[in-house]
Amino acid sequence: MEYNIRNSKILICYPEPVILYNNYAGKNHNQYPAYSETELANEINEILKAISYNFPNTKTLSVGRNLLEEIEFIKNYAPDLVINLVESYRGLSKGEIYFASILELLNIKYTGNKPDTLTYCLDKNVAKLLLKANNLLTPNFLQLKHNENIYDIPFDFPVITKLNSEDASIGISEFSVCYNFKELNEQLNFLRDTYITQDFIIEEYIEGREFNIAIFNDKILPISEIIFDLPENLPKIVTYEAKWDEKSLYYNSTIPQRPAKISKDIENLLKQTAFKAYKVFKCNDGVRVDIRLTKDNKPYILEINPNPDLTKNAGFIGSYMVTGKTYEDFFYELITSNLANGNNSN
Repeated sequence: MEYNIRNSKILICYPEPVILYNNYAGKNHNQYPAYSETELANEINEILKAISYNFPNTKTLSVGRNLLEEIEFIKNYAPDLVINLVESYRGLSKGEIYFASILELLNIKYTGNKPDTLTYCLDKNVAKLLLKANNLLTPNFLQLKHNENIYDIPFDFPVITKLNSEDASIGISEFSVCYNFKELNEQLNFLRDTYITQDFIIEEYIEGREFNIAIFNDKILPISEIIFDLPENLPKIVTYEAKWDEKSLYYNSTIPQRPAKISKDIENLLKQTAFKAYKVFKCNDGVRVDIRLTKDNKPYILEINPNPDLTKNAGFIGSYMVTGKTYEDFFYELITSNLANGNNSN
């Protein structure tokens, strides 16, 4: 009988929402919904629908409750491919690395990046050291242990504070950009009290235009630019609110422009920079590289985001769909390429 790829057994794995922190927004709110932790679970039916359009033998598995039962489910279902959407496990961002490692040990094909790539990218200190070692520009920085005090920094203000091992802009607000030691210490004290498991990155704040370069299956998608339309007193950054709170000023004043209106020279510069980082970190499948471009056209890599958000309204998918393709097309390409060449291919 001739093999029909559309009969492949697909399993979508995604994290059971767990609220690890009382505050995700990086500023002093009494209450703030953890949108970043709940959005994927809320959108999983939309993803299932898009995949089932071409692959009707598709199931979903929410992980994070009982690891042994989850492993047993995966082994019994024996999927041809796991769509790995697990960005955390029980709320811990490092769980993204651990779950990919489990799929490796089970010798099951899965989408997304391998554990070593995730390890490099999800630790900002390691990622920035690796960028510098490969002559790629990234803002000057220093790592600060959770309870470590700071008395001096080897670069000028303003600076921006970040959590070393979180993504999704967790812990980033307008107060993350600090213009003196008083503001810096106030924000660090807030971060210490709020994110008790985290170390911190203090990074040189780079003025300039911000671009997202999405790479899918070794191909660079149309570049997106974040258009900041904020009041003068607010820093031009992508905060937690900008990503997750549709009612916030930041969300409605940081609008992606796809494709970006840039010259061919700038387009080539951004593509070359992003693709070099993609290769340095041994990425595959989908990756988003965030770059700040200074007035003198120096491209500073801010983040390398492996396994970016694949919900329908996410920036990565927006860059894919601006080419005229559909959400169903994306998952068809993702699945067929991984069935042929994915992680754990023989």
